[in-house]
Amino acid sequence: MFELLLELFRHGMTMLFGTFLSAVFLRVEMNRRNVLILSFFSALALGLQGILFVLRDVTFLTMYYPLIAHLPLALLFVLAFRQKLIHVVFAITTAYLCCQIANWASMVPTSFSGDTMAVDLTYTIVLTATFAFICKYAAGSFVNLYSKPVGSFLTFAIVPGFYYVFDYLSTVYSDLLYSHNMLVVEFTPFLLCMCYMFFCTVYFRQYEEKLEVEQHNQLMQMQQSRAEKEMKAIQHSEKTIALLRHDMRHFLGTVSEYIETNQLDKAKDYIRDIIEVTDSTRKKKYCANDTVNMILSYYEETLESFSVQFTYDLQLPTRVKLSDVDLTSILSNGLENAIHAVSALPEERRQIHMSLSEKGGKILLSIKNPYGQTPKFVGDMPVSKESGHGYGTQSIRYTVEKLGGNCQFALVEGQFVMRVIV
Repeated sequence: MFELLLELFRHGMTMLFGTFLSAVFLRVEMNRRNVLILSFFSALALGLQGILFVLRDVTFLTMYYPLIAHLPLALLFVLAFRQKLIHVVFAITTAYLCCQIANWASMVPTSFSGDTMAVDLTYTIVLTATFAFICKYAAGSFVNLYSKPVGSFLTFAIVPGFYYVFDYLSTVYSDLLYSHNMLVVEFTPFLLCMCYMFFCTVYFRQYEEKLEVEQHNQLMQMQQSRAEKEMKAIQHSEKTIALLRHDMRHFLGTVSEYIETNQLDKAKDYIRDIIEVTDSTRKKKYCANDTVNMILSYYEETLESFSVQFTYDLQLPTRVKLSDVDLTSILSNGLENAIHAVSALPEERRQIHMSLSEKGGKILLSIKNPYGQTPKFVGDMPVSKESGHGYGTQSIRYTVEKLGGNCQFALVEGQFVMRVIV
């Protein structure tokens, strides 16, 4: 009698586990009303299961459990809690999958002693611990899946869904899993392999899209920054030119007076000063390519703030085959890495040299800078232990390889050298 009560208690715990964990996965608020609804549903489902257990047997109950428990639970979430059916199916099948943790743990006492009381107690304890752990540490991640695109969501939903179907077909409605049928035994590894491949394909495509969006946003930010700088430069130039125009009569008069009094050296110095003031009104142009000019203008203030001696050799035409987004990604990440490296050095060692040219239809880029602590490499890629760093070189390699080019990172005579050919 006690063993029967323990068995019924185990079924009750399983029902509560599946119902409330599914609700957690579906973001159902655990207020008084919702808890009462879920508890009342669980009580009705358990009552129906008890009746069927008495009238028929446990085999009948197990075979029709999806119709007795899971289907009504799905309808409850869809109708009473206004949840999407695809989300409901994912939540219920995932909760079912999580039950397998307790099932597997309960096999340990089964293998050693076979004591049914020990089996049920182990199952109940592990099930309770699993519920608590998932609610505290994992539920938030599951909730975030509902905001993902359908392709991403299905990447995760396919595993519990297929397992649910496979488990019932191979263990409940048949004994294929225990018949030593090679096709059935190898199905689970095959399913995991297919799901993994599907996940990698979808994830990498989304990673590409996300990276392109980030690079585009970076380009837009640089363009906005450059426009603001140009507006300020134009305003400053206009003001300086207006003053020069206003004072031109006085300048010419002063020069004329120097010449008339035979003070030619003073006249030359004065004219040179006027030329310098006039030249200061011109905008700085690094090369013929507007995108490169924009990127370098964007980093001007950063280079000046760290007192970095920046030298360059730029031989780039107005137009290149690279898109603005790709060129910005490669060049800006390279410069940011170099600035970060030299900013920790003494001021006299803060030097960056950049070479950028086009030869034979290929873009050749080289950025060199000294370093303090010797960079660590894993294979041919530098890695960083600092939080928020180490992604620039990965982004450069990803962009370059996407374009069919090559990139190299090396240490040469105390200099960190990045070379890109694309």
